[in-house]
Amino acid sequence: MKWLFWLWFTLCFLLLVYSFFKEISLSNILSGMLLVGMGLLAFDLEKATKIKKSILKKFRK
Repeated sequence: MKWLFWLWFTLCFLLLVYSFFKEISLSNILSGMLLVGMGLLAFDLEKATKIKKSILKKFRK
């Protein structure tokens, strides 16, 4: 889960740097950060669910 935080932090930092050059409004930056964070969390939860199901299948046999 630590790598997920650092990936989100890096993407948000790159978005902020990009916004300084392209003059994007602050609300667009914040919504972008929120969408990136939610997307990464959803990906991580999906991956964790698959791992959990595979472990449960091994123990049920």
